Amino acid sequence: MEYIMTNRIKVLKDRMLSEPRYASIEQAKIITESYKQHENEPRMLQRAWALKAALEKMEIRMEPEELIVGNRTAGVRAGVVFPESGSGWVDREFESLPTRAQDTFQVRQEDIDYFRRVIKPYWAGKSLEDVLKKEHGAGFAAISKVAKINQTDHAQGHICPDCRLWLRKGPAGLKAEAREKAAQNEGDKKIFYESVAMVMDAASHFMIRYGELAEQMAQTDAENAETLRQVAGICRRIAAGPAETFHEALQLLWFLFVILQMESNASSFSPGRLDEILIPYYEADVKAGTLDEGKALELIESLWLKFNQIVYMRNANSAKYFAGFPIGFNIAVGGVDRDGNDYKNDLSFLFLQAQEHLLLPQPNLSVRLHENTSDELLEKAVKVVAKGSGMPQFFNDKAVIPALEALGVSREDARDYAIVGCVELTTQGNNLGWSDAAMFNMNKVLELAMTGGKCLLTGRQLCPDFGSLATYKTFEELEEGFRKIMDYFMDQMVVACGQVEKSHIALLPTPFLSAVIRNCMETGTDVTAGGAKYNFSGIQMIQVANLADSFAALKQLVYDEKRFTPEEVLDALEKNFEGYEIMRAMMLNKVPKYGNDVEWVDALGCKWAVYFKERLNKNYRNYRGGPYHTGMYTVSAHVPMGENVGAAPDGHLAGTPLADGGMSPVYGRDVEGPTAVLKSVSRLDKTLTGNGGLLNMKFLPSFFATQSGIDKFALFLRSFVDLEIPHIQFNVVRREDLLDAQKHPDQYRSLTVRVAGYTAYFTELAGELQNEIIARTAYEDIS
Repeated sequence: MEYIMTNRIKVLKDRMLSEPRYASIEQAKIITESYKQHENEPRMLQRAWALKAALEKMEIRMEPEELIVGNRTAGVRAGVVFPESGSGWVDREFESLPTRAQDTFQVRQEDIDYFRRVIKPYWAGKSLEDVLKKEHGAGFAAISKVAKINQTDHAQGHICPDCRLWLRKGPAGLKAEAREKAAQNEGDKKIFYESVAMVMDAASHFMIRYGELAEQMAQTDAENAETLRQVAGICRRIAAGPAETFHEALQLLWFLFVILQMESNASSFSPGRLDEILIPYYEADVKAGTLDEGKALELIESLWLKFNQIVYMRNANSAKYFAGFPIGFNIAVGGVDRDGNDYKNDLSFLFLQAQEHLLLPQPNLSVRLHENTSDELLEKAVKVVAKGSGMPQFFNDKAVIPALEALGVSREDARDYAIVGCVELTTQGNNLGWSDAAMFNMNKVLELAMTGGKCLLTGRQLCPDFGSLATYKTFEELEEGFRKIMDYFMDQMVVACGQVEKSHIALLPTPFLSAVIRNCMETGTDVTAGGAKYNFSGIQMIQVANLADSFAALKQLVYDEKRFTPEEVLDALEKNFEGYEIMRAMMLNKVPKYGNDVEWVDALGCKWAVYFKERLNKNYRNYRGGPYHTGMYTVSAHVPMGENVGAAPDGHLAGTPLADGGMSPVYGRDVEGPTAVLKSVSRLDKTLTGNGGLLNMKFLPSFFATQSGIDKFALFLRSFVDLEIPHIQFNVVRREDLLDAQKHPDQYRSLTVRVAGYTAYFTELAGELQNEIIARTAYEDIS
């Protein structure tokens, strides 16, 4: 049955979107004062005291109509200054936050003044950012044009907590367990359990504060008094015990993610398979006659609104890589169950209905597909895609589950996989996958292989000279030079990643998060120190499409057909093709491209992706003792990483964006239709994307105007499953509408688009990223 969106949800959505977005230093003030009071205690306890203080002192606010309450700030979509992980960049950028190219925030002068007078001096040299910059900054900078090291100025997120455990025990149950274990242990383990008990006690207090606020508001708001008293009762009950009803489960779940954000101020804490996790509460209430589908949908949409009230404020450089606030609350529906059978339920459809109603960027809704996915669920998902919000995205159990098993994940855990952030794969409740350890720019490696290690943009020598286009006699010699430079930067990248992990363990332990990751409570080990069952680190390969196209152009035009000499190509690249326009035209138009079902071209990119993955997995372990694995996605890093690459043999002009997605063809070069794209992508071995892969495609809205179009699209997705491609997502939008949105942004405030693994408001993106999205190929049919 289809339901309309209630007036309550409409009012709350409009109010949320109209509220100005500010930078907030409130928690920074509280954290700083807490550290001053506990300077001589172990860092684990310092972190616990700081979170406890924030939960007890942060200003809280709620709207009288809200059914789900709670936030980490009183303001909506506020950017939180978090000095434990990094505040030096805030000092440098405070004044520019309202006017920078991406992800702007309003600022208050009194906050700037207080920050510089009190917060900045205390944290100078102590934050994660400062420590890493002082001890390793030169090393990170030396490889930055090829390997971007992440998690250097904020805590690690990208994790799926054990939501089932949290709903079953609540903060009170976890506090009791921690106190019991603290009494049985000594040393560091005792400190760990004492810290867990402290933050869980504070979490209960935080919930009670909202209950008290709701009760106070009910006394003066007759119109909303019943709702407010209901919320008050729920907050009091879940503070003291587990969730018993569907409403309680949703509220307790939301408090989990609010507090995780308050502890770590990180991105991509994801709920996982909520249709599976929440169904017992839903079915019990329906059976008891206290809940129906319409009421459940309103509660779900209330939760969906809350997922849009938290964003992550990054520095200007990081904002270029992650533009549009991809906070990454990823929720998955469908897929197989732990026995391999098709799984869906009423909530799977209600979650899709909520997205169809709200069309908001969060949560990042994902649908898991497999050979036996029901026609009913698939058709509903396609109809939601047709609405144009870029969601849901689709994951392929046939590709993902074997890829996870190849990493050492048990079959039961692999079948129960979830997604964190954009497209990163994880098991639920027992895995710190460190999904974005680094991004590795393969196209910059090729540039250095062609130039003898010199940057085309600056002329600087970035690595040893292993040869150049002036010295290679064969295509194989070029490939060998490429391999040597790749090895050179991989070695340094892994050292840098280990330095980051080591600093996280020392400076940013997470007692609250660790309590909801299995194995941590059993062993008394913080999750940052390897307490989880699985301890992976993920590296993204950027971008195989450009790499394949460049190698193809060199092989065909230089080494096979000898249309151009290597020296001519090198001169053309150094001059950004000025005076070599005919050469560039031939590179663009006379050489087949990745994404058009040309096997030899596709193989050129796949070869080096496989080499990178196998060398990474074979030669290295991360600081927690776990394996490195690879992904093929960019968030929005294809734009700034393209800025680091000079002219290339694929026709790329210096500084322009690389291919979007990660597995996607270069925009505009996929001329043989969407089916050819799928065939090319299918040649990338599924084990390359154990950390996640991303395929972007764009269709015109007119394609979905008929049932025939919807049916054809569903068959296209079944081909996606059969070809064992791990991921696919879609923009459904007209080019004309995007161009008009650039001219009249106020008229398109609610227009959302799929960027690269996440949905964002189009008008909030920087112009370069907007233009790249506009330039992507748009299909009007499937052939």
